[in-house]
Amino acid sequence: MPSVPINVNSNGDNIIVAAPPAGQTIEVWGWCVTINAAVNFQWMSGTTGIGSDVIKAGPYYGNAQGFGVQRQAVTPGEPLFRCAAGESLNLNLSSGVAVGGDLEYTIRGK
Repeated sequence: MPSVPINVNSNGDNIIVAAPPAGQTIEVWGWCVTINAAVNFQWMSGTTGIGSDVIKAGPYYGNAQGFGVQRQAVTPGEPLFRCAAGESLNLNLSSGVAVGGDLEYTIRGK
């Protein structure tokens, strides 16, 4: 399963996985992040928040340096969440705070 490091520090949307070709979707199977200071963060499909399921996609509030969150898919064959077809997976930050970690994903579709 492909994985990608997370190393972002810009306010707003930060691309974690680039948009796949039309008709294909990004499926997220697991992720972990650690923050460097207080920040709100949420996974985004392009510029749209991915659902309101706090357990899987956020939004989250990290209140101090060293705050960490980790999530893994637990239902066999079912990812934590998906992006809309042809959209990138972004991590939206409420301020320019360093966030690092790792993400496991697959690309599905045509």
